[in-house]
Amino acid sequence: DYAVAESRSLQILDATCPLVTKIHLEVRKYLKKGFGVVYIGHHGHVETIGTLGQAPGHLHLVTNLEEVAALTDPGNDALIYLTQTTLSIDETRCIVDALKANRYSDMIPNENGMNYEAGFKLTSKDQKIVGTFSIFSANRENRKEDDGVAQSNAVEPLNSSTDPNIIAGVNRAIALGATYGAATANSGRLFRVRSYGNNVQVQGAEAEVIWTPIRNFQAVINGSYMPEAYTIADNRPVYAKPGTTAFAALTLAQQRDSNILWKARVENIPEYRFNFFGKYTFTQPLVGSFGRGSSIGLGVRYSSETVVSRSVDWNPLAGGWQAGNYVVADLTVGVPWELAGYKIRSSVGIYNVTNVEYSEGSYVRSPARNAILTNTVSF
Repeated sequence: DYAVAESRSLQILDATCPLVTKIHLEVRKYLKKGFGVVYIGHHGHVETIGTLGQAPGHLHLVTNLEEVAALTDPGNDALIYLTQTTLSIDETRCIVDALKANRYSDMIPNENGMNYEAGFKLTSKDQKIVGTFSIFSANRENRKEDDGVAQSNAVEPLNSSTDPNIIAGVNRAIALGATYGAATANSGRLFRVRSYGNNVQVQGAEAEVIWTPIRNFQAVINGSYMPEAYTIADNRPVYAKPGTTAFAALTLAQQRDSNILWKARVENIPEYRFNFFGKYTFTQPLVGSFGRGSSIGLGVRYSSETVVSRSVDWNPLAGGWQAGNYVVADLTVGVPWELAGYKIRSSVGIYNVTNVEYSEGSYVRSPARNAILTNTVSF
């Protein structure tokens, strides 16, 4: 659809609902961390198509119990499921129960949360400016985080456990063909995730302005300010809140870890974020009769510093590595032309134009300057 719109020199506005965008981001996040992702939804539904399109071929779509039974085990150490509003609550619950029966993900407590948001929308009389502004508060408890280096085995029950039921579950998984070693079977280490009673809260405001001063130019500007992104509760004794009697009774190492958890910002949530994208489409030929409908676009992205991990290895309170803190520019150019009667549109995108070294949200460097050439042929 995007390719068709671009071939017709139409201006594209992303009107995706923020709640739908959240699911898309969850897909990318968990796939990047190596999780198997099962999507519960209807075949052919627009939301299903949009979500599966975030990672074609990497999600497992199930609509009923028969498809769950026929589901091929993706082979990941941890499996998550995502769903939207395409099935009823009862239908979804039955499918989730079936997934849990097939895997051990039911040992991990569900992530719980509540979001609140209030805002307004403003449109100028000539409709050349459309803006939105909102303030929000979001809470998350039992967030799932990757723990590839077994950093927290001592205090994470799913990473190190003497519970005979959990150890039996691991051994059963091994008997069924899972590739866990003997040490894993003895320690009860089943998942490469940390899941716990940690409760975090994120509060802030976001705004967006779409400016269309003339028919063939449009700019989209958005940004967010999130001053609060911290732990507000934790039910684990080893992470007692600093300043309390329980905290004073901790060892020095435990106090250090507790300080990191309570005083460092939540991972991957910058305090400031800003994005700009503008696109100009030429309504007249550039040379002779060539170039009408050509376009040029410029995008600029900024993010303040973001915490990679609230762990002693990446201690953000002691100068540990942090991501973010970048300004990156992207440039796009599109030109329509014809060959043997076929309409062709060639587009070039140059990303990270100034070749900035940066990381968006992990210890892995984001791509250096790169270019992508695409050609679309209309029959």
